Amino acid sequence: MRTRHAAAPAPRMSRTGWLFIAVMLVVLLEGALRKWVSPSLTMPLVALRDALALYTIWYTARLGLMPVKALPTRLLTAWSCVVIAWGLWQTLWLQTPPLVLAVGLRFWLLYFWFGYAAAMGMTREDYRRAALVLLYVLIASTPLIVLQHNSPPGAFINTQLDTEEADIFVVILGVVRPTGTFSFTLGYTTLLALAFPVAVLWPGIGPATRKSRLVFLLAFASLLVGSVLSGSRSAIIGYGIMLAAYLLGAIWFSRGARKLYAVIALAFSGLLLVSVLAAFPGAILAMQQRFQAAAEAENFVARVLSIFAGEPEIYARLSWLGHGLGTGSNLAGYFQAGERIFALAESEPARILLEGGWLGGLFTLLKLCVLAAGLVAAWRVAQRSFSPAPMVAWLALLIALPTWSAIGQLTVNAMLGLLIAFVVLALRFPALSRAPVRPAPAGRPLPGVRPGMRPGVRPRDPRLAQP
Repeated sequence: MRTRHAAAPAPRMSRTGWLFIAVMLVVLLEGALRKWVSPSLTMPLVALRDALALYTIWYTARLGLMPVKALPTRLLTAWSCVVIAWGLWQTLWLQTPPLVLAVGLRFWLLYFWFGYAAAMGMTREDYRRAALVLLYVLIASTPLIVLQHNSPPGAFINTQLDTEEADIFVVILGVVRPTGTFSFTLGYTTLLALAFPVAVLWPGIGPATRKSRLVFLLAFASLLVGSVLSGSRSAIIGYGIMLAAYLLGAIWFSRGARKLYAVIALAFSGLLLVSVLAAFPGAILAMQQRFQAAAEAENFVARVLSIFAGEPEIYARLSWLGHGLGTGSNLAGYFQAGERIFALAESEPARILLEGGWLGGLFTLLKLCVLAAGLVAAWRVAQRSFSPAPMVAWLALLIALPTWSAIGQLTVNAMLGLLIAFVVLALRFPALSRAPVRPAPAGRPLPGVRPGMRPGVRPRDPRLAQP
């Protein structure tokens, strides 16, 4: 017997959503395969995710989901033409190998296009499942982080097939800096920076269920544990800044009873922090010693300025032409010297300026303009959705875009593309607000209601009158 009201089918994912998740999983898990299975998997895995990223861009463009008349598409297209032309001119003038130029174009363009294309081609269901996969990986990696932290540097869980024990990064003597599923410490700290805005966005992506609340709580606990055990000063400081922005934003943007929930979340965060500090006293002591040693060895203000503006000594090496796109990346170092090293500088702003010359300065200015425009858009979306999530997500991008090693390090380059996608998706699909709906302005009909039509009454389909 056929039921009167059949159950609605489960939402299906689009091909773009599957491609985005595939790229993300390769990025998050390739380090584990390289360090515990075979170091020779580096190039095949990089080639695989780059091919998936290129296909995502082509597929989204073929469907017309990146309109040519859209301002972001025009901006990315114009920027790509400028970068390619300047890279060719550098190659001819400096006689750099064409392979290095190809590497430079990959770092300067590919994953910026991928993040934008994925965000424009994904549906809300794609968005929800991609966020869930990322948070699952974060939660599942937390026991691994705890095990790595509690194991000696020479343990199998902390070593790599092609790395000596003396090369393992430590917080202090005998206490390792956990890497999780990555082959280096920066990979895990970048994952924490990527996962925080996604965790904040998660409650507004789908319906509020017991499972979604549990994922949210576990993700926040995993972020706190991972930050404390990471041994990274930037991870701990970044977590504190992002958490403070989220809690203050929740109090500011929330309405009605949700303000009370924000205050409860503030108290819960404090309780969670005390619990983690009590559970890992050795990690706290190690981080205190690391902060003290760093304060004695370097000036904190100078360190922050070098992160955002580049090392002071690089300005004496600047030239209008630059050293060539790609020359500062670890991939170019691998092709030229056989090892993944940064040839020009350690910080992102320094590499951009040294590689691109005047183009690097233009790139820095362009990023600042995009960040300012996006911050205004995120503020408006946060006001409409009564949620601080878009602002927190854009704050994460505001920190990541100028400072992450996006044009120098392979994994970080791809993770910036993932972050761009999640931030743009946060603007496309605002949080599902449970606050009272604002009334429509006087004299303007409600959406979907024509003049002379009673609100709430749908127009009759003329096809129903046909025999």
